[in-house]
Amino acid sequence: MRKYITIDHDTSDTMPAVHTSTGLPSLMPNILQRLLPNPRRPLSAETVHRILTRLINNHHHSYERLLDVYKPKIIMWGTLEDGTTVAILEDSGTGIRHMWSLDRMTFRPVSYGKVDA
Repeated sequence: MRKYITIDHDTSDTMPAVHTSTGLPSLMPNILQRLLPNPRRPLSAETVHRILTRLINNHHHSYERLLDVYKPKIIMWGTLEDGTTVAILEDSGTGIRHMWSLDRMTFRPVSYGKVDA
């Protein structure tokens, strides 16, 4: 028997209401709370590493700019004061380095601009 859940989307600070058609245990809201993105909590370092590495590896053979960088190459990883994991990338054409991370809600790459690194 398949189990279906519906989640009422709510932008408040409280946990979203979960309704189940087959009576899922009360553990489900706790699992959802850990899995759903939280705009105040940084993404885990593993998530940022995995997504940025795959994005750059898949884009490496393309001749288009990605966030204003031509053929980016990861130089090093770091962490900002708020816990955000960032990557320092180098534009292989110019040698200029940029700081990137992921948006906490959309998981899309975000550029923090050029850095002197």
